Amino acid sequence: MKNLINLLVGGAILALLVYIFAPGLWTKAEKTYQENFAWTEEAKRRDPVRYLEHILEKTRREYAKIDQYIGDYRSSVRRLDKERMKAQNKVDATNGLLGELKLLYEKVKAGEASWPVEFRGGSYNEKQLRTQVGTLLSERDAQSRVLKKLNNKIQQMTKKLDKIRTARAEYESKISTLEGDLVIAKASIGSSELDDLIDKADEILAYVDESSTALETPLRTTEELLDTESDVKDDKKRQQVDAFLDG
Repeated sequence: MKNLINLLVGGAILALLVYIFAPGLWTKAEKTYQENFAWTEEAKRRDPVRYLEHILEKTRREYAKIDQYIGDYRSSVRRLDKERMKAQNKVDATNGLLGELKLLYEKVKAGEASWPVEFRGGSYNEKQLRTQVGTLLSERDAQSRVLKKLNNKIQQMTKKLDKIRTARAEYESKISTLEGDLVIAKASIGSSELDDLIDKADEILAYVDESSTALETPLRTTEELLDTESDVKDDKKRQQVDAFLDG
């Protein structure tokens, strides 16, 4: 019990010293407490002007972050769009090579050519051609999966960007509302109208808390997004080669 009393006395003395010799630190500590713990219903009605000022400051602070969010998302969309173009070019190039190999295979099959065939500076027998086709099909499938992921992600991020822009307009509206309500609150001390202003401020605070969390969704890196599945099994690869060449 004696230790507890000593602890309480020591804490009170420390708080007094901070208040006297470090007023800036005391103000910061008081502000942190006020923001996170002090705004009970009783406290709001005891000092409605200060409560509205607190909500307005917090709303402005979160609003200031929105342009950074927009910039981050725009940069990410541009980066992913470049990756999408690369993936599309690879798919197109691979389709071109596969088309050439299939044409050579069909010529041999029709008796217009014989094994080995010449392809891009190399000589291929039937087994080698089938192996090359299998490799190219695997590469095309992998790039197609990447392309699909990129298209989906860019679409999602574009929608999120639209939501952030909408949120920016919503924040501007709420800041204007709070600024007007603050003027009214300063002129209406003791009026029952303050209850309505406090209720409106509570709603704005709930919106700010919810939207700020939603806007801070972390962006995945390009490397995380482009992590692809493992190669297909040999049996399935043979089936894909047969279906492509003989289809």
